[in-house]
Amino acid sequence: MHFPRAARVPARHTAVWLAMACLFHAVCGQAASGVQPLIATEALDQQNLGPNIEYLADPDGQLTISDILTGRAAAGFRDLENDNINFGYTSVGYWFRFRIQNPFDQDIDLYLEARYPLLDHVRLHKPGADGTYLEVGMGDHQPFGSRPLRFNIFVDRLHIPAKSTQTFYLHVRTTSTFDVPLFVSATDPFIEHVHDAQWVLGIFYGVIFGLIAYNLFIYLSTREKAFLFYVLYLVCTYGYSSALDGIHFRMFPDAVGWQQYSIYVSANSSVVFLFLFAIEYLALREVGGWMLRLTRFGLGVNVAVILSHLVLDITITAKLAVMVGILSFIYAMVIGVVRLMHGYRAARIYVLSFGVFILMGIVAMLAAWGILPIFELSLYGFKITILLQLILLSLALGDRINILKEREFKLEKEAISAHAESKATSDFLAKMSHEIRTPMNGVMGMAELLGDTPLNRIQSHYLNVITSSGRALLGVINDILDYSKIEAGKMELEEIDFNLEELANECVSVFSLKADEKNLEFVLSIEPETPVALRGDPTRLRQVILNLMGNAFKFTDRGHVMLKVRPVRNSNNNPNIHFEISDTGIGMTEDVRRKLFASFTQADASTSRKYGGTGLGLAISKQLVELMGGKIGVNSKPKQGSTFWFNIPEVDALNPEELPAFRKVELGRFPMLIVDDQTQFCRVMQEEMLPLGVSVDIAPSGKIVSRLVSKANERGDPYRIIAINKELPDDSGYTVARAISEIVDRDRTRIILMTGLRDNEEQSHLDAAGIDMAINKPLSSAQFRDVLALLLAPAPRRAGERVPAEARVERDFSHLRVLVVEDNEVNLMVIRGMLKKISLEADTATNGLRAVEAVKQAEQPYDLVLMDCEMPEMDGYDATRGIRAYEAQKALKESVIIALSAHVMAESRNKSIDAGMNDHMSKPVNLSVLQQKLAHWFPE
Repeated sequence: MHFPRAARVPARHTAVWLAMACLFHAVCGQAASGVQPLIATEALDQQNLGPNIEYLADPDGQLTISDILTGRAAAGFRDLENDNINFGYTSVGYWFRFRIQNPFDQDIDLYLEARYPLLDHVRLHKPGADGTYLEVGMGDHQPFGSRPLRFNIFVDRLHIPAKSTQTFYLHVRTTSTFDVPLFVSATDPFIEHVHDAQWVLGIFYGVIFGLIAYNLFIYLSTREKAFLFYVLYLVCTYGYSSALDGIHFRMFPDAVGWQQYSIYVSANSSVVFLFLFAIEYLALREVGGWMLRLTRFGLGVNVAVILSHLVLDITITAKLAVMVGILSFIYAMVIGVVRLMHGYRAARIYVLSFGVFILMGIVAMLAAWGILPIFELSLYGFKITILLQLILLSLALGDRINILKEREFKLEKEAISAHAESKATSDFLAKMSHEIRTPMNGVMGMAELLGDTPLNRIQSHYLNVITSSGRALLGVINDILDYSKIEAGKMELEEIDFNLEELANECVSVFSLKADEKNLEFVLSIEPETPVALRGDPTRLRQVILNLMGNAFKFTDRGHVMLKVRPVRNSNNNPNIHFEISDTGIGMTEDVRRKLFASFTQADASTSRKYGGTGLGLAISKQLVELMGGKIGVNSKPKQGSTFWFNIPEVDALNPEELPAFRKVELGRFPMLIVDDQTQFCRVMQEEMLPLGVSVDIAPSGKIVSRLVSKANERGDPYRIIAINKELPDDSGYTVARAISEIVDRDRTRIILMTGLRDNEEQSHLDAAGIDMAINKPLSSAQFRDVLALLLAPAPRRAGERVPAEARVERDFSHLRVLVVEDNEVNLMVIRGMLKKISLEADTATNGLRAVEAVKQAEQPYDLVLMDCEMPEMDGYDATRGIRAYEAQKALKESVIIALSAHVMAESRNKSIDAGMNDHMSKPVNLSVLQQKLAHWFPE
């Protein structure tokens, strides 16, 4: 052991005077005090000095041992209110006085222990041989190596001469809690106690280390985050406990500053990982709500407390850390109880562990404060509590593994069951699709053929009803099949380059006639900053837009429908494309909005009777948007219209140069006048033409046009383009055009007539009115821009010429030899009739066996075989295999075999290709689709 290094207090008076002062304290001090001296014995074992201590407050820290010894402060010492020294958090310093009496004939050595390792300044003053006092410095503010005896706690040796009473003074000041448990032991009991304490610490930290190793191994095996956060919680608890036990002083003997903060940093760090553990273990992400938000908030508060040690004084952060830590552990208990009340089985042991921790922690705290007379519990109870909690949490994790296994087994069973149900559903839907599409092929095909025969007005009307009803029925079938594919997880998205402007204009063209029929203003708005060369699934994107636009037109009888496209950023600041389909229709209530995207849902029963539909379109749209990685929603109020919106991630095209270059037109800067009373269209044109350099003025009627044109001419900046709607509130577009053509420079100003989709303006009427070009509405700003570029080109087009569109090439397929294999007589008639319309005569076979024989007996090989898939005797798949085998045997050129199937699922197409067919065409057969297939397989 090391002997104390003492610092002699400088004498202010003579040695004689000091001797008299010591004698005065020895005699008069004892008589004046009610505190009795401790009787020293060779067997003294762990004697609490609390009953033998007096204390004196030193608020300013100015008192010295000389002040105490000379009697100027001696009168201020008071007895302790209980047997434990604990003043909580205080910045006040205190002096303590105690006396030890040795009644025996031999000297006795005792050991004084201050068992709270976090005391900042500890100064022991003990009497020397010459009557002066020696000062021994301890406390965590000085390096470990300068301690009188190198223990985790503060220890010094007290020498009591025979037949004497010694008075000792202890001065303590600290920023941590002012807890000074003082014990005195004789030599042998002290050594035995040190041995027992080391043994207890070894067990305590050994168990924690074992739990760390065990749970780290499980984490590396399972990759369960709960185990990782539990391990980190153990590590921080290890750090907190070792700081509390003073082990940090041994590990880092010179890091005096760090030792002050280490206990608080490790304590709050343990709470951080405890909250992360609770989020995973209690499945708070699945629950969400206030528990998840409050837990994350508590986590952030503890991180903030940890960081506060960098900027705030230790006296503030210490109190803050303790308060936040206590509240955090109570909250951790509360959320466990709530989850247990919710029926979450894994919370049982979790709640038990925190219940034990909090209960025993309270008992230990009360004992440490002297409220409960069980001081040993305050020394060891906290460690027992920590171990119990850590072991119970480890057991809880084991129980959670069992729960997860049970859940996984249950999910596997449910997945098998769901797969079986999905397969049964898919098979049923495929069968029903086939059974419905087969007769529908006859109905739709015959209707198409009938449309080419002479019909009177009544017959044409009836035929239109049949055709529209058939298309509506096919739409219902397609919706159901799409929905079943999504539900079964079989919907796969394409990844191809496409042009967004082209796709949006195609969608608008589908509803142009509908807008014209209902006299609705129909507007397409694509903001100029919107990227148009994208990569994704244009077919599914088109399906979503058409579904939402169809919904808008269905419920809107007046006003407008608008499709708006613009770039946005999502919550993670990633680029998205935002689509809005707004209308001025009937709107909907909040209750309807909440359930709108559910399957087979409409506003109410009368809605489906009045407006039609299955209620599947919106459900399919929602699931398709989410498959594309986006979000969908709606804003609406009754009688105020609705705005459906959705976002999809912006993915730029890999090969944008291969797409139509809509955005490469440069117009230059010039003024333009639009004469139209459709406010939405005019507003969009104003906003979206301005970034292109075109300033747009609006005239809502024909009355003010001449005045606006004259003013523009007078200021020397005439309009380059004047676009006039054919139907104006007060006049005809032709009349307005004739009037302004007389007051403009025809070499500089171009006049456009905007007409309805069904209008077909005669060239002579356009020339007579001075109109350069007629264009059909609805128009997007992109289309308008292309029109302007065309008109302002050096050689403008003549009046009446339309914007260029893809030319339709009529091909001659009459040279092809065709075999049609179909067992249904009506379908056979339909297909042969369609082939006749494109000058093709076909041989026929009513089943697969006859088809194979027809191929073998043909004088010249067939170029094309249209093969039904499901037939008696031999189906189309086996027939195709037989034909391919014959062609290979005879080294013949393979015929093009196209499947005719009422099945439209991807599996049906794959099955056809696997059998050796070249392509797949679903029923009902459409003439234009048939022509496209022929053009693809016979390009020359």
